[in-house]
Amino acid sequence: MGANVLLITRMVNMILKELILSVPQKVTNKKMMQRKECYSMEEDGQMQFITPQSSGLRPKKKNAMEAKGNFIGCYWDNGDREYDDDFKDAKGKKVESTLVDSVEDCATLAEKNKMPYFALQVGKECRMSKKMFNTYYKYPPVLGNSHCAKQKPKKQSKGWPNYGGNAWVNAIYYTKKSPYYPGAFWESPDGDYTIRLAWANAYCLNIEGAKYKEGQAIMAYRCVNSKGVVGDNMKFTVKDGLIKSNKDPKLCISYKGKKMEPSKQITLEKCGAKDAFQKIQLFDDMTIRFTDSMEFGFNIYLGIGGGNGINTRKLKTYKVTAANNEAFLIRSPVPPTPKPTPVPTPSPPMKGLKKAMGWAISTGKCTIDITSGTPCVVSPNFPKPYGDDESCKVKMKNTKAVKPETFVTEKYFDNVKIGDITLNGVLKKTPTMNLKKGVDTIEWSSDFYLGGKGWKICKTKYKAPDLPKVGKPKGPKEKVAQKDAKKKR
Repeated sequence: MGANVLLITRMVNMILKELILSVPQKVTNKKMMQRKECYSMEEDGQMQFITPQSSGLRPKKKNAMEAKGNFIGCYWDNGDREYDDDFKDAKGKKVESTLVDSVEDCATLAEKNKMPYFALQVGKECRMSKKMFNTYYKYPPVLGNSHCAKQKPKKQSKGWPNYGGNAWVNAIYYTKKSPYYPGAFWESPDGDYTIRLAWANAYCLNIEGAKYKEGQAIMAYRCVNSKGVVGDNMKFTVKDGLIKSNKDPKLCISYKGKKMEPSKQITLEKCGAKDAFQKIQLFDDMTIRFTDSMEFGFNIYLGIGGGNGINTRKLKTYKVTAANNEAFLIRSPVPPTPKPTPVPTPSPPMKGLKKAMGWAISTGKCTIDITSGTPCVVSPNFPKPYGDDESCKVKMKNTKAVKPETFVTEKYFDNVKIGDITLNGVLKKTPTMNLKKGVDTIEWSSDFYLGGKGWKICKTKYKAPDLPKVGKPKGPKEKVAQKDAKKKR
């Protein structure tokens, strides 16, 4: 057993060392925070006090893994002192430590002294440091936060975890909420959807027998098989406060019962089932608790000692004490970076064109309008009045007929010519004009004086000429009547 504990300690130390080296002392950039693997929980505004052991925190988003907290963890100390920076106490005296009644008292002093980190021992000794860890290898974490819960502060602090440390054990805090290990979420690009035992990280929550049905027990089991593969029955997604099976999202980790009781088996039940506790909340001490009964959380029955004896131990309800078998990490993948919304391609212009749909302005300031789906040419400045001494030419391709839609010019002097047709003045009727063979140009000119609203002439379909009227054929009676009339003559 001693060898197993030593091995676990070394593994945790290696992970922590690597994380410490990669985490800047001050994380302010949101993208930087998203790259860190371990987080504690956060809610908007103040942290809500729930129990003497921890402060309750809620993620901002439905499935957000980015979060913060004040509590860093529980770490060994000795006579050399890990935290021994000088600071001024409440009376302004320069000291290395001072006595306080609460976590908040120590935090207030740390903030006044501009110290980013502080620690409590034996529930009342307040110390501070400019660095999170000064000689980390000498002062590793205690395996389980229960060591820090044994010596409670004299007063409980609303909005702060209330770990008071222990003899030669520091409960270390951030002065301001920050992301750091240990945390309720472990978010990384290689996240595998497992919920791992924080202090026995090779073991995961597991649906017993991989049977996805109501009433199936949840237990601890080795996270990977002999091929290094994580089974589907160990993959979960935390969303909207529910732990859902990835394989069957209709099933949630639950305690089935009308009333919460200790040491009861946690099972798989239909999400939203009646008489079941399902909604959970995660805390910066890594406990997972039921929101409808906050004093109860997840617990690996019989603990995490005994090497591989952890395998198949059941997950049960238990009143939270911050023991090491109540600490979990949710190893969720980094949410995919949303693809940037593509900038819509601007629609091509429909007015003010020089060339479109077979028509082109060869000279002048007339323009082409294709908003109706067919090419139209308009006078300069249309629909506003045109200017003096203007002219333009429009070439038309594949056009058999045109039709004025609007036409108001100075009579006799401001003209549009289409072949041998000249238009001017105000056209109250706008007839279709079939173009003679070889006519492919519209010409416009205005004189030096007066003007009009302008004109718009569009391509249209060729209009067949009206057929001559034919008289109605005469019937037999009409023919007899004609003959009689002739005889009388």
